[in-house]
Amino acid sequence: MFSDDSRYARLPLKTHVEPDGREVSYVARRFLPQPAALQTAGFETVGTSDRLDHIAHRAYGDPLQYWRIVDATLEFEPEELTRETGRRLRIPMIGPE
Repeated sequence: MFSDDSRYARLPLKTHVEPDGREVSYVARRFLPQPAALQTAGFETVGTSDRLDHIAHRAYGDPLQYWRIVDATLEFEPEELTRETGRRLRIPMIGPE
């Protein structure tokens, strides 16, 4: 259903039974890790017109891993992380989700 590197890949599938007996499958809720519990692999500095996918590509070699950088913060608006040029972002190590 999801690629192996997706943030949802290891979440269990659940089933809800509708009143008419129809079964609806869904992915269980993903709980965010506590940023302090994540190990740091390094830091990246936000450049002019940088986006999180650019930073994830530099850090992990995969732009789709941007969510790991967001998980290492308590920011609810990911675009805020790259709004300020020169900001240092913590890059968490890739570990079991």
